[in-house]
Amino acid sequence: MNMKHYRELETRPLGEAIQVRRPEPGELLNLNSRALDLLVDFSRNQPPMLESATSVDDAEATMRREHSGLKLVIGADETFRGIVTQLDIRSSKLMRIANATNIPRSDLTVADVMIPRSKLHAVDFRVFSTATVGAVLCTMQALGEQYLLVTEDDSNCLRGIISARDITRRLHLPDIDSGPARSLADIQAAMSA
Repeated sequence: MNMKHYRELETRPLGEAIQVRRPEPGELLNLNSRALDLLVDFSRNQPPMLESATSVDDAEATMRREHSGLKLVIGADETFRGIVTQLDIRSSKLMRIANATNIPRSDLTVADVMIPRSKLHAVDFRVFSTATVGAVLCTMQALGEQYLLVTEDDSNCLRGIISARDITRRLHLPDIDSGPARSLADIQAAMSA
């Protein structure tokens, strides 16, 4: 490798007390803010993924280690199959599935507990790019879902995801519970409180 066109960077020794830079808290958003400000955009961020054959125990350990509350589930062919959350893995839902299928908990996979693609909804990126946070919340409320996927312009390519939990966090509202997405009225009431 020819390095003659490059110059060595000036360095300095590190002192004793080095702070670690963290991102600045996000700008306070409201219902009229751009929804794009909340999108986890896979064209800019590596998608959080697990293979569908991953055991629930391995998935839980990975999610805990990576401080991730959600993973996209892909098949061996790397196509999108669904999503799995820490709640899916740690809730009574897991034991209900184990009992209903007579499969020991230790043998369950992410595919057994995920929210399948067929139960999720998506918005085209062109539509999403002009949407407000309020419009996204209204859509999630109408669907009764915690997550809204965004697809790449008229293709079958997943572009990003937005969660009700991220919206309430960025609106500086109390955490939502594990039930269906809060209604737009609940969020508006919390904002005016």
